[in-house]
Amino acid sequence: MNVWHNSTMMNSKKYLNLACGDYFIVSADWVNADWAPKTRYVKQVDLLRRLPYSDFTFDLVYCSHFLEHIPRDQVRKFLEECYRVLKVGSIIRLALPDFENIAREYIKNIDAGNFLQSEFNIVEMIDQCVRTESGGELIKWYRNTKDSYLNSYMQSRTGYISGNAIYPSITNIHRIKKLTFKKILIKIQLAVIKSVTFLFPSWYKQYHIINTATGESHKWVYDFYSLAKILGEVGFRSVVKSDAFSSIIPGFSETLLDVDEKSRSRKGFQSMYIEAVK
Repeated sequence: MNVWHNSTMMNSKKYLNLACGDYFIVSADWVNADWAPKTRYVKQVDLLRRLPYSDFTFDLVYCSHFLEHIPRDQVRKFLEECYRVLKVGSIIRLALPDFENIAREYIKNIDAGNFLQSEFNIVEMIDQCVRTESGGELIKWYRNTKDSYLNSYMQSRTGYISGNAIYPSITNIHRIKKLTFKKILIKIQLAVIKSVTFLFPSWYKQYHIINTATGESHKWVYDFYSLAKILGEVGFRSVVKSDAFSSIIPGFSETLLDVDEKSRSRKGFQSMYIEAVK
């Protein structure tokens, strides 16, 4: 779990961190929200319904790697809610996989004869759209790749350090220390669901039951142009493409939401960062 207790962003403002997962800021200035929070510092919110906040509440809405998990026909409604809760003149910052970047990287590697890298580009593009088991093909690449150059390449693309940052090996003692009431409740719910689906016939489970963790499955892919179009239709203006290390938001890089303590991109070069103004 990754918690930051301070931010150098201006005081007396309100910031909303949607679908925050394990990356959130404990501060009176920040509201952190997620589907299934694991700590009291994150509010439980159904992110695909009306957000439980008044109009013109926030100076910033930040959302990282969630938009691609929303069914395509519900994306506009989600962005309309983000627009509604923002103050006029305030900013939305979105981070998500960049289809154009991955496609161009694939072609570049094919043309250069870098076929292992191009194969990985296919995996990073479609694995989370088709996987039926937690971890999918990506976990196999992270666990089984021994070549240090390919490991470095994968880290640069996704931000994950092979064998460390994604799906780490955690001892039972460590798990117990990290348990919270909300985590226990989620585990009980999942156990009940699993026991019910166990009764389904094998053919049904094979083709209709997806055993992935919450937030693993991608519902669509976007490039800057397609997403900028939707943002414009919602009412946002001045839509720009940024990166993990820069923002039109003063002091944003100091929050350590998009970069880690070693100034590395958390989500790698496959990600795009889009900002727009209400």
